[in-house]
Amino acid sequence: MSEKLKLQKKTWEVRGPLAGADRAGFGRMFEVFDESGTDAVAKLVPQQPGADRELLFGDLPSDAQNVVPILDKGEHEDFLVLVMPRAEMSLQQRLRDDPPDLAEVIDILEDIARALASLDGQIVHRDLKPANVLLLGGRWCLADFGISKYADASTAADTRKFSWTPQYAAPEQWTFETATSKTDIYALGVTAYQLVSGGLPFTGTFEELRDAHLHDVPSPVGPTRLRAIIEECLYKAPGSRPAAANVLARLAQASAEPSLPGASALARVSETVRAEMATAFAQQRASESEADRRGRLMAVAVQSHGSLIEPLLTEVMEGVGNAGEVQHRPRAEELFKATLAGAKLVATSPQAASEWSGPFEVIATAALTVHRQQQSRGWLGRSHSLWYCDAQVSGEFSWYELAFMSSAFGVQPTVVPYSLDPQSAGIAFSNVTGTEQLAWPVAKIDRDDPREFVDRWIGWLASAAAGSLQMPSQLPERDTSSSWRRS
Repeated sequence: MSEKLKLQKKTWEVRGPLAGADRAGFGRMFEVFDESGTDAVAKLVPQQPGADRELLFGDLPSDAQNVVPILDKGEHEDFLVLVMPRAEMSLQQRLRDDPPDLAEVIDILEDIARALASLDGQIVHRDLKPANVLLLGGRWCLADFGISKYADASTAADTRKFSWTPQYAAPEQWTFETATSKTDIYALGVTAYQLVSGGLPFTGTFEELRDAHLHDVPSPVGPTRLRAIIEECLYKAPGSRPAAANVLARLAQASAEPSLPGASALARVSETVRAEMATAFAQQRASESEADRRGRLMAVAVQSHGSLIEPLLTEVMEGVGNAGEVQHRPRAEELFKATLAGAKLVATSPQAASEWSGPFEVIATAALTVHRQQQSRGWLGRSHSLWYCDAQVSGEFSWYELAFMSSAFGVQPTVVPYSLDPQSAGIAFSNVTGTEQLAWPVAKIDRDDPREFVDRWIGWLASAAAGSLQMPSQLPERDTSSSWRRS
């Protein structure tokens, strides 16, 4: 190769190979400088048959943040060339030093998330990993946009496994589905897991990695809020992963623990049981079939339901103590039942929802019910539905709480408001006034800070045990309008 690279803007002198460069990457790295002595790095990517050079040379959006800029580009011999500023180090190099503390971890993740948020819907990286995150001007920036797409286009389907990095590849990449911005979110989750724990969520041979990324649930790491973010980024179903902007907003609070009184007891609730349940539902081969797509979403529903119910169960166990009884049966339809002074609180396990013709998709359902002391007649208590669905934004799934009531012309049951499965609740979401109506809005449950959700149900149990729980004086109790999307 010549010692000069004559590109679109200027000619660059080559000093030699870049020390410490990632040799496993797609292309070769060299130290270069221009006539003014400005140091830079040139990446030479071999031109491949069947790959459009514009995939590599495509311009980034003008408002892209925390992305390594391209100083110059062009062709040299049999290579396409990109010239970038010389970075201080890669994140991969940083990980070889002392482990970052929590504050630094969050700073790094915020920089990466900010880059992904500014590119969301415009460009997909496809190969996000620590080697492609560079420290430049005091900020961690993404590099190699376009290279992985170019590599993917130039690689035959039977060998495409080499156009991304197996340790960071999302389930949809292993099954050769279209990569989206949620593919980069998965890689961000792997990177976050590595930053927090010092190790990767999955290791092994190529086939072992494929099986793990498709089916396995890694052990939880990090403080409560950050753990929830990492867990969601690593969901198998792309539609269940958060958007980059959502991750960025939540990272600002990720170092603070929720101030739930029972938060310290959360670890005592069986983490193993939840992992076993999530893994059992996750045993679906990733494919484009509708059944398997819903199966992957069901796995996420079970996993995320556990993280919602565990804080409630912890508080109930501590609050009831020896004065009552708490039965916890992780594999039963009745997940737990707490009894105190004749009152009871019952939580059911998630069940797969039947498809319905409503305005949004429901994957799984569960319920919470509180009964006051048994009466011979009259009102007994209340029950709310929990639906894992995309009630507000199409394709973005989460757990929502809602409840129902009979129309004013019907006879109210002994439990009001009450829970329903989607098939029975369809009329409540139509434009026709029917027998079923919403009594509680379709409200997203905050997994990061479930205090309102937990405290409300604990309060209802306490009132039921004290004999003071009353039927709502008016229904619906809260404004239900505009709480779900119409299409």
